[in-house]
Amino acid sequence: MRHVVSFALALVSCTTRTDAPIDAQPPIPREQNACTDVAAATLDLADATPQPVEGCGPDVVAVALTQDTRWTLTASTLEGAEQSFPLVEIAPTDVAAGHADTAFVLDGSAGAIHRAESGGLVRLATDPSLIGARALVRIGGSLFVGTPEGLITVDLADAEVSVVREGLDVLDITVDDVGALVVLTSDGFGRMLPSGADVPISAPDVDARRIAFDLVADQLLVVDESGSVQRIDYPELVPEGPSSRPIAHGEMGPFLASGYVLAGAEYWPHRGSTPAEYPGEILWGFYPHEGEVFEGAPALATATDAAVGCAERSYAALKAWIPTATDALADATADGKARRFYLWVNDYSEADDPFPSPMRQAKLWYWAREPAVAGRIPGYFKWETVVDQRGECRWPQPEQAMAFLEEAATSSAE
Repeated sequence: MRHVVSFALALVSCTTRTDAPIDAQPPIPREQNACTDVAAATLDLADATPQPVEGCGPDVVAVALTQDTRWTLTASTLEGAEQSFPLVEIAPTDVAAGHADTAFVLDGSAGAIHRAESGGLVRLATDPSLIGARALVRIGGSLFVGTPEGLITVDLADAEVSVVREGLDVLDITVDDVGALVVLTSDGFGRMLPSGADVPISAPDVDARRIAFDLVADQLLVVDESGSVQRIDYPELVPEGPSSRPIAHGEMGPFLASGYVLAGAEYWPHRGSTPAEYPGEILWGFYPHEGEVFEGAPALATATDAAVGCAERSYAALKAWIPTATDALADATADGKARRFYLWVNDYSEADDPFPSPMRQAKLWYWAREPAVAGRIPGYFKWETVVDQRGECRWPQPEQAMAFLEEAATSSAE
């Protein structure tokens, strides 16, 4: 199973891509048939995952889905998370979902982005480069905005506006299963990483006005001028291999158990006498292979067989443990901790023995984002795993994990 979260884009309209000619349709004015949006679930988790929304009613401008919430944007309101936000003096263009009950509304006519929070709509950013913007998606701590002049990012932490790619007439953008951006321009389709680096795609010869990615079915959804939706199998568009789609290396992947999500994995290769350096040496993904993309970033190296084998055993232990600890997890997350896990694998298989620095221990703990950023995940439970120099594999034991949850619940109640 492959992890899904983030964006990629190798824009075939650029001169760097000459091997995939595009038979593109003329750009379709945004004024025509505004109700042609689609959305898809964020992760392939379980039957409880929101199913894709295809098309929309005559008053709907756009929709966006998270694991928990559907956001519906109309000309006058934003509905979602059991809340309704009147759009006073806002001309809505698109909506992007943040974490939990957060959403972001694009107003292309004013060149502004607003954040929906419990107290109402708050202006996040205003910039001349956002004027005329048409499309909005979120990847981690950044909003990616498609404009008639190119692709823009807005940092959620400080609202800083940056240019990712100039010279593109962007009609719509979406995120694929490895965290890459798929971009629809007036010249056709393209694909890139959030950094702006091109990655491969074979552009489909279709009439497209809006696009979305269905992570459940692994399909690209294309909306034409009439509002009808066509589904295209994504593996036909993107080959397997480095900087494209990861080859299936095993069975680990995101899962939902008892309402809790394992979202991803990280490998820390401690080599020789030196601990792994964060973030440059960390390998992200369940099966990191050099060059393969996970959450929008290519792996810089391949994880060792010892680390992967240990990860698989720890993964199985976590999957079996979560359903036994739901009451304790509910108490521990009552103060707003995220109901999400990350598998952390410390790899000492190529390290000196003895290791000169204190070795990390197998344990459950919680990483909190400090300072908190509205719209971003507030933290993760870390299921920390260790494979030592002799190949011994250790993961959090139930006694330690339960003791940690009880302590977390007590501290949150104080």
